[in-house]
Amino acid sequence: MSRSIFWCIVRRDLRFGGVLIAVGLILGIAGFAFAGHGKVGSFMSMLLLICAGLAPGIFICSLFIWTERKDKSRVFALSLPISPARYAVAKCVAALLAYVTPWAVLAAVAISGYTLLSVPSGSAPLFATLWLFLLDLFCFFLCITLVSDSDALFTAGIVLVNTSIAPFLFFVQNIPSIGSHVTDTRAFWSPTALTTMGIEVVVAVGAIGFTAYRISRMRDFV
Repeated sequence: MSRSIFWCIVRRDLRFGGVLIAVGLILGIAGFAFAGHGKVGSFMSMLLLICAGLAPGIFICSLFIWTERKDKSRVFALSLPISPARYAVAKCVAALLAYVTPWAVLAAVAISGYTLLSVPSGSAPLFATLWLFLLDLFCFFLCITLVSDSDALFTAGIVLVNTSIAPFLFFVQNIPSIGSHVTDTRAFWSPTALTTMGIEVVVAVGAIGFTAYRISRMRDFV
């Protein structure tokens, strides 16, 4: 029974999050459409892709978890045959699926463009590091919304997520082995780029692991 309730909660959230998933995909595809159309096109492409990888994650965490917590609507789960920890895990799984689905689809579209369509791939390492960084930000924000009840921390998380993109891009673009090869015809996967991507993967896994540990110790919803 508990397993059935678990997946009912996941499916309910995914139905509510369908619009956010669609919006992420539309923004990402629009971003790819602008790519390769001069400086303005490249700027619009980067802007739309950042929105596709950032905005849905913020809304998913806010609507799936934070709003429900603040208006106490999750208290209804006390009447269900499911523990607070499993309920929190269900919310985490739903949020991850709602975000990672369009994130992975857009990553696959980019890979297809670079390989099957012979699109110049010099920007691939920069795109990959940015795309993984957006995943890190989502995992970090998901952790905040699931393990903390602090309004101040939630607000600080939103501010940090929204203001960290520009410094990250400035830092990465000024790494010679990444930034100087953006206009190349073929991607240059330098050790620095691969190491950066590896660290980003570890950060994402670590954030989700820490979140899973904390919510496994939950005893109530209040």
